[in-house]
Amino acid sequence: MSTKLKKADRQKIVDDFAERNGGRFNPRAFVDDVRQTKGQHPAWTWFTWDDAKAAEDHRIWQARRFVHDLVVLHTVETIYRGKVTVSHVESPAFISPMEGRVGGGGYLSLDPDDPAQMSAFCVEAATSLQSWLRRYSAAVAYAGGSVTSLQKQLTALEKVAPVEASEAA
Repeated sequence: MSTKLKKADRQKIVDDFAERNGGRFNPRAFVDDVRQTKGQHPAWTWFTWDDAKAAEDHRIWQARRFVHDLVVLHTVETIYRGKVTVSHVESPAFISPMEGRVGGGGYLSLDPDDPAQMSAFCVEAATSLQSWLRRYSAAVAYAGGSVTSLQKQLTALEKVAPVEASEAA
């Protein structure tokens, strides 16, 4: 896959395609449309046309999906004014630290007692929440809601300073 196309160029290509197809973007139809040009479509370089490589890339994506929604339950004890409150918090069983993603760094089993891992988890959470806010803030506003509390949570996550593994030891 190539990322030579700028977002604005991709937007125009998709808008043109959707206009020709009743306002819809069907991924399968789009790939067929691009394939039929035999390299002449501006989106041609976006795709992997070597079927063996594309199949292997897809299997790696499937492996990511295999681990994606696995969770563990943690018990958290909070002491406030001498009263102990026990709650249960769910977290991913594995995290994908941002710094290793470009090279296919894989996943780490999340250890809630490891400050470096929890810091990496906070970075991952902030990145995902920021992405969610960009995508869905308009929907929340349309529904009459507010993203203010989510923006406060994002700020809290972003304040967690990255901790190096050597510092945590």
